[in-house]
Amino acid sequence: MDKFGETLIALYLEGIRSLSNINPIDRRLLEEFFKSDPVVFLKSPAIGSDEPQMPSEEERKKGKIPDENLWLWKEYNQVKALVADLIAEPKN
Repeated sequence: MDKFGETLIALYLEGIRSLSNINPIDRRLLEEFFKSDPVVFLKSPAIGSDEPQMPSEEERKKGKIPDENLWLWKEYNQVKALVADLIAEPKN
């Protein structure tokens, strides 16, 4: 992937990371209900350093659930593949 594609992917990841910096608006609108002023952010999806794997059938029977950000990794991989396809040199 060239520099343009890497920049698009970096912007996508930065957008995902920035979701975790959103303050809940209810604390600002309803200040009288929130007497303390702790720093609170919305729960948001996150892309970790390692891609999570779907638990095996045996692990699921034992109660293991899939990572809550598994869907985000799937979307990330699709975006990455789409960008690679879009900037690939045309085939004649």
